[in-house]
Amino acid sequence: MSHQRTAIRQYVVQQLGQAGAAQAEGRLTHPLPANTTSHVEARVTADGVLEKHADAPLQLKRQLTLEVEVVVQGTTCEDDADTIAGAVENLLMADHTLGDTCSECVLESTELELDSAETRKATALLTFSVIYFTEHSNTAAEAFLTAGVTWDMGPAPDGNAEATDTLTLPQ
Repeated sequence: MSHQRTAIRQYVVQQLGQAGAAQAEGRLTHPLPANTTSHVEARVTADGVLEKHADAPLQLKRQLTLEVEVVVQGTTCEDDADTIAGAVENLLMADHTLGDTCSECVLESTELELDSAETRKATALLTFSVIYFTEHSNTAAEAFLTAGVTWDMGPAPDGNAEATDTLTLPQ
């Protein structure tokens, strides 16, 4: 099972792709793919625990930073990047729980940059703060039952196991 932050990113990529504003990807791709004038990418750049929300089972309130990058090339790239960024903002703010993958998604900032007048490539970077919860088992027996242990003894490890053991915790 994938982590909740993966589900959040995948949902955003899916929504961007369905909206058809530009080619949507879940990974960084530079330069633009061939025969493409616009490119949209979603990525998670940070994830942290804000607080312990509950004890049994352990529930953590988390905050991740989601970035959506819009790259546009052409003579009207600056206006086009701004238009697509606005469409991305409207799309994600229309469903602030991102398909129930999180409890809240809020736009933090939008940065616009024109690479140069010669390349005619503009970038818009939208940064969203996403709050979500994860639940974790907090009993050792549920989380960790068996371990395999290998000892490679000697003054320097040689890759030969001198002893192995399997440890099983009582249930």
